[in-house]
Amino acid sequence: MKNKKISPQLILNITALVIIIGVAAFFTVRYWDTFKVLGTEEGLEDFVESIRGTGIFGALILILIQALQVTVAFIPGEFVELAAGVMFGPWLGLLICLIGLNLGTVIIFGFVRYFGKAFVHQNVNERDFERLKFLNDPRRSLIIMFFIFIIPGIPKDVLIYPVPLTKVKMHHFLIMSTVARIPTVISSTFVGSAVIEENYLSAIIVFSVSVAIAIPGLIFNKQICAFIERLFPKKQSGVTSDADSTQ
Repeated sequence: MKNKKISPQLILNITALVIIIGVAAFFTVRYWDTFKVLGTEEGLEDFVESIRGTGIFGALILILIQALQVTVAFIPGEFVELAAGVMFGPWLGLLICLIGLNLGTVIIFGFVRYFGKAFVHQNVNERDFERLKFLNDPRRSLIIMFFIFIIPGIPKDVLIYPVPLTKVKMHHFLIMSTVARIPTVISSTFVGSAVIEENYLSAIIVFSVSVAIAIPGLIFNKQICAFIERLFPKKQSGVTSDADSTQ
């Protein structure tokens, strides 16, 4: 009987699931008495103070969960960003989320460079992989990815997996993605902070604008990506990628 190899992505998924269950269990046990009175104004204030009182521990937990959100698709990124806004306010919440996003990106780079193209194909289907050929040109790909990352609604994390196979340098990618993610992340942390501060009108306005901008990205993401690629045509040069050399 042949020994089946354990998929690296399965390891990431199991790790993420165990951590999330552990964190949920910890906060449920620690703040159970507070949860029971959340329906009252005093209970809500106590809950907010308790959560914000977690300090560096709470920040580290959020950073870890945000990093896992990048590496495994079943964790909604918006949930983490809203929680960061609730716990630490819009600006510190933004910083925490960006640290987590970069950590997750570094983890993916490490896995791809260790396990190679097989790991990429576990997370990116063949059709999407073919659409990402613009990554072969490092300078052009960074410009295209910047616009893809800055537009809400367009799936972004799938872009991270093929990048380590190309000539795009990790620190260049981290700088580009960090700057491009700021508008969408700050909108989520602002909404979380506004809701917990009972500034509901501001929260509704920012949330509504974010959704209105994100809907075209969700529906027309392929067309938008194709349009952005046409805006920056490929130069006729013999640039080849590490992805090609590994084939």
